[in-house]
Amino acid sequence: MRYQCPKCHAGRLSPDNGKRQLSCRNPACRQTYPMVRDTPILICEDRSLFSFDDYLDQDDATKMHLRANRKGFPMGIRNLLKNMAPGLSSHASDYTSDHLIEDICRVVQRPNVLVIGAGEAVFLMPKTVEVTYTDVALWPLTDVVADAHDLPFGDGAFDIVIAAAVLEHVVNPTRVVEEITRVLKTGGAVYANTPFMQQVHMGRYDFTRFTHLGHRLLWRQYDEIRSGVSNGPGMAVAWAVEYFFSTLFTTPWLASVVRHVARFATYPFRLTDRFTRDRAGAFDAASAYYFAGIKRETPLSDKELLKSYKGKQ
Repeated sequence: MRYQCPKCHAGRLSPDNGKRQLSCRNPACRQTYPMVRDTPILICEDRSLFSFDDYLDQDDATKMHLRANRKGFPMGIRNLLKNMAPGLSSHASDYTSDHLIEDICRVVQRPNVLVIGAGEAVFLMPKTVEVTYTDVALWPLTDVVADAHDLPFGDGAFDIVIAAAVLEHVVNPTRVVEEITRVLKTGGAVYANTPFMQQVHMGRYDFTRFTHLGHRLLWRQYDEIRSGVSNGPGMAVAWAVEYFFSTLFTTPWLASVVRHVARFATYPFRLTDRFTRDRAGAFDAASAYYFAGIKRETPLSDKELLKSYKGKQ
């Protein structure tokens, strides 16, 4: 994969005379980018929440303080709860990024796929797919550290872009969608799922929520393939109950115990999501929504957008 300078968006990046860095070949820019664990750190410090020092100065740059501080939490209790309690998230959608990739692979040979904000997730890709994993943190699968506000790739570099649970964590979702659109080829496809009824789940790096129609507005430069509920109203109830009970306790480990007990109590609610995901009411009350679409030449008009409402009100 060839990289483009995320600062000037004009110069190609190349190794800098044997140094552990990449340099922009645009004479008007000449920005350099460090390598950490053989992974390029391609962020524009002028426009990003992050800096090179966040990666160079950290003993463990993998998490970069993006996760909650769990000091004082007994390891034995933590592991016991993790192994016993059901997970908080449950996917209710009948159309995922895997389905989109399968559909595109039928018409495009060896498609290039960009995964933004992959984290620790592992996407099962066909062998014919060329995949690039990006994140703002160094995870085992991260190919390049990149801020989605300034993607380090040329125009039309990818056939598919996947942004799973990403847009709530960026300062400017509209800018990120514009960047995704830029790096997608004409006729390229996008898959994104984004929360609506969820509590804060990454501390200070959690900014925005979207209704189903608001999510469609973000992707107005795309023709819809499918959109709908990815996490249903039952999961929204589970999140709300768990977070409510956690506010009653100030001791971190005790609050975590109560939250995990709440997961058992609310598990039946989440079982209903696969039955309610296509009902109109779910489009007004879901925990999260997904959108899959094909890049179009002109944006969807406001009047056309309103026709996309699927709720019951």
